[in-house]
Amino acid sequence: MNEKLNWKIGAVVIATAMFAGFSHIAPAEDSDSKKSPVFGAWSLSSDWGEHIIVVFPDSSGIIKDALDGWSNELSDVKCEGNALNLVWSHPQKAEIEVVFEGTVKDDKIVGGYSSASTGMNTDVEGVAFSNDASGKDAERMALVGYWELVTDWGGGAWDYSLVAFSDGTGILKDFEQDYTSEITGVDLSGKETQFTFLFGGEGGTDVEFEGTITGGELEGEFSSGGKSAPVEGMRN
Repeated sequence: MNEKLNWKIGAVVIATAMFAGFSHIAPAEDSDSKKSPVFGAWSLSSDWGEHIIVVFPDSSGIIKDALDGWSNELSDVKCEGNALNLVWSHPQKAEIEVVFEGTVKDDKIVGGYSSASTGMNTDVEGVAFSNDASGKDAERMALVGYWELVTDWGGGAWDYSLVAFSDGTGILKDFEQDYTSEITGVDLSGKETQFTFLFGGEGGTDVEFEGTITGGELEGEFSSGGKSAPVEGMRN
């Protein structure tokens, strides 16, 4: 994709956590764990359906059904080298736990699902989750995928992971405050992609992002109450 995509984010955040004087935040350490090949978002296919699994650098994560749209948190996420093990369940069938065991190589993942409660298992194959549209749809859907974001509050680094899905929903993970927010109201109908989402709880302040997406890079700034901070991002 060669053209730029202008987009804005509107959010509700905890004011005292992020914008009270834009106080200095110590830069995040560049740990080897954040470079693990298993972290990111994966599109998985099996006889049990089409799923998107998101594994964050803190070993938390979510699963989203690509067809029915339901989502749920992952549990028992274990990452070692190229190996990924985790457990998930349908939000309305919590008694049926599914174990995934797989291995990542390049941008592909292979493994299997198994369920002790049903005695069933099946093979799983997957690829890195991203926008696979073409032409005008590729520009319109440029935000779809997994992004690693860094913003600078008063000279210090603040890390996020942002995952945007093609159905207009998404997840934003704040590693400094250690919480995850669902994103709703994503407008994928034109060149300007708009967000509205609750970030961290009630009683906050409006935050806006303005920037551009060029290929696999995102650049812009957060602004609120007359103050601003630069934001940079890379597609994972």
